[in-house]
Amino acid sequence: MSTINTSSYESDLLPGLVKEWFSIVPQDYEPLYSQMMKVQTSDQNYEIHGTNTGFAALVKKGQQNSLVLDTTQEAYKPRYEQTTYALGFAITKEAIRDGHAFKDAKIFTQMLARSARVTKEIIGASILNNAGTSGKTMLGGDGALLASASHPTKYGNQSNILASAADLSEAALEAVRTQIENAVDNRGLRIKLMCKDLIINPAQRALAHRILKSEKEIDSLQNANFLKDSGTIKRIIVNPYLSSTTQWNVTTTHQNGLIFLLRQDAEMDTDNDFMTKNGLYSVDMRCCAGWDDFRGVYISLGT
Repeated sequence: MSTINTSSYESDLLPGLVKEWFSIVPQDYEPLYSQMMKVQTSDQNYEIHGTNTGFAALVKKGQQNSLVLDTTQEAYKPRYEQTTYALGFAITKEAIRDGHAFKDAKIFTQMLARSARVTKEIIGASILNNAGTSGKTMLGGDGALLASASHPTKYGNQSNILASAADLSEAALEAVRTQIENAVDNRGLRIKLMCKDLIINPAQRALAHRILKSEKEIDSLQNANFLKDSGTIKRIIVNPYLSSTTQWNVTTTHQNGLIFLLRQDAEMDTDNDFMTKNGLYSVDMRCCAGWDDFRGVYISLGT
C-alpha cells in the first residue's frame, strides 16, 4: 500500500519554501451530469423500472357489434444495479506534524472530494460516450444500443438517430427537431415530445453558438434564425467529459430518459492505523446510470 510520507513532499519540510499547496485542487465545472440526466435517489441494491406496451387507438364499432378488446403487457424492464466507487490514502503522522504548508490532511481530503465529483461526471458521460459502442446496451432494456435505428416496440422498430449520420449543422438540428416532434409511443400513437438541450463536446461550442444564437440564419441572407426564434434548444450543455468531437446529442422533454440513480452520495471516513500511526482517509459512494426510454435523447454520432 502506497503511503504519503515526508519524502512525498520534501519541500514542505523546509521553512518558508512552500506557503500553500493551492494548485493541487483546481477549480471544477458546475455539475454537468445532473444537467444531462434525471437524478434520482434509491434505497435499494438494484431497481427495476418497468415499462408497458400501452393501448392502441380506438377502432370503429358497428351497432350491436362487440367492441374490440385490446391488451397491454409489460415490455422492457431496465435494471439499475448499484456500483460502489471508492478511493483512499494513507499519510504518516510525521508528514502531517512536520509539514509547514499543511498541518492536517485537509488538502488531501479536498482532493478526494474532487475525485468523487469527477467520477460522477465520468459515469454520467459514459452513457453518451458508449451510445454507439457495440455491446453497451441497457441491462433489462430492449437489447438495442442507446443510439439505434432499431429499438423494438409493439408498433415496430423505432429510431432515435438521424436517418443519415451528420455532423452538427442547422439542417441536421432541424431534422432532429422534426424527428422528435413526430415521435410515437410503443403502439404508434403520437406523443408530445419536444427538444430540450443540446449536449456537445467543447470542440463544437463555437459552431453551436453560431447556429443557435445568431440573429440571422447561419451562412445565409435570411433575416431570421428559425432555431433561435422558435426556442428549439433550451440550453447548450458543453461537456468536456464527452469523448467524441463529432457526436452531438439532443435531450427531449420525455420524463424517463437518461437516469442517474444515486444510492449513496460521497461519504468521507477517517481512521488511524494503531501499529504505524498512519492516518487513513477514504471516500466512497454508490451510484449507476442508464436510460429508461430511448426517446429521452436523440443522437447523431457524426461522420
